[in-house]
Amino acid sequence: MNWIILILAGLCEVGFTFCLGRAKNSDGAQWWLWIAGFVAGTVIVGIIFFNEPATFWRIFFITMLIIAVIGLKMGE
Repeated sequence: MNWIILILAGLCEVGFTFCLGRAKNSDGAQWWLWIAGFVAGTVIVGIIFFNEPATFWRIFFITMLIIAVIGLKMGE
């Protein structure tokens, strides 16, 4: 079972790195989609596969973080 988790974690890391790489070369709406894929993907995988807590405050602050990044990007 530990090997399966390790392989899954490696695949997720590659996928999230791919999202960040694509976001670097994108702009506008595409940038937001790639960043959302990275951020939401990281959180969802952690909650589903690694039994991280999905408490109200955790979801609330992650949502606030995403909104803050969107606000900063829109202000440019």
